[in-house]
Amino acid sequence: FWVYLTGTSFNQLNVTLLTGNQIERATLQRIHYQSMTNWTKVDIEIGRVDVPFQIALDSRRVTTFGWVAVDDT
Repeated sequence: FWVYLTGTSFNQLNVTLLTGNQIERATLQRIHYQSMTNWTKVDIEIGRVDVPFQIALDSRRVTTFGWVAVDDT
């Protein structure tokens, strides 16, 4: 996916793999906010998953300033 983040480095975007009715969670990557001037492509390899799963994006903001935009193209 593509991401465009801005804010302080204390803020973060978490990419999580959810399985087993969202009970089992595995954080795949944490992306700390930084001031970006362009969209950035993020590639995450999840390997083989033999059960139904979902990928969750969760943005955590420690300070009041910061935003995130995500695109799949």
